[in-house]
Amino acid sequence: MFFSIIVPVYNVEKFLPQCVESVLAQTFGDFELVLVDDGSPDGSGKICDQYAAKDARVVVRHIPNGGVSRARNVGLDAARGQWCVFVDSDDWLDPDFLQKNFEAISANENVDFVISGMRYLKGLHADEVVYKPAVITPREAYFDRGFFRSGGIFKAFKMSVLNGNNIRFRTDLPRGEDNVFLADFLNCAQSAAAIDYCGYNYRCSLNPSLVKKTYPFEVEREIFLSYLACAKRALNGAEMPQDILGYFFRVVFNVVKSLYRPSTKLPRRRRIECLKTLRAEAGFLAGLQKKSFLQRLFLSGKFANFDILMLVLIWLKMVALRPVFNWKIKRDWNRALKSPSTKTYI
Repeated sequence: MFFSIIVPVYNVEKFLPQCVESVLAQTFGDFELVLVDDGSPDGSGKICDQYAAKDARVVVRHIPNGGVSRARNVGLDAARGQWCVFVDSDDWLDPDFLQKNFEAISANENVDFVISGMRYLKGLHADEVVYKPAVITPREAYFDRGFFRSGGIFKAFKMSVLNGNNIRFRTDLPRGEDNVFLADFLNCAQSAAAIDYCGYNYRCSLNPSLVKKTYPFEVEREIFLSYLACAKRALNGAEMPQDILGYFFRVVFNVVKSLYRPSTKLPRRRRIECLKTLRAEAGFLAGLQKKSFLQRLFLSGKFANFDILMLVLIWLKMVALRPVFNWKIKRDWNRALKSPSTKTYI
């Protein structure tokens, strides 16, 4: 068997049939579809069983709810294919998705990883992101092309690399676990292929949330440290590129903001202790050439001033200017729905 398509399933009875039908309609036929029902309280598990009863290519695993990472790992353990592809259960594939990936793999025998484009769908509006075709080293994939920030979907992974290096999704990270998984894989791969093709359809929320899910300082810090460990392994002592430094500064400030959420309620002394710890771990960011005033203040170690400024900025965003931010999010969303579809090459 060539491909194992792994789909973690949770509370998606509305969208799951479209996802499953798109896989079963692939023009390339040598595959299995592994549906992992992650303890769905709706009818998703029953839908999985119905497809398994009708089509021998469908394999179903029912597990107690444990999160998407655990569900994907169960799918990996059940997979019998030489290659695996992850599909989110509310997304769907174009009919030639597997065929295009198979052609890329067949044309490059040493490739361990294939990435293709993705179509972001907001209602009837579609934005396509497509990669310029190339066969590149994992280091180039990681840094020059920025693959490590693109998660686990719309890609094909060689199972021998995953199993031979015991690469699985981390179940202790509530966010960013797919980027860590991808980075771990690239650190063990020989080469990667990007193809000029877009056949993965990603369903964006039709009701954009105004409040993103957030986590405590310790969790956000662990996400940052996990990303950093992956990057250091890939760099192998080399200097970190400027755009990656900029990316890590954004990750660090996600950690910083966790200290100032209204629900956190940390005393000032504790906030400053956390800032000192984070500054010690993020000292490498001093290498960023273009820094904002807030970034320079954080790196300077003047945490009393930094703390006051953060309190003011958070108050402005969460209280004084929150209606403006909410209005802007809704305006941008509505504009996107009405604007022409786009295609971007990276």
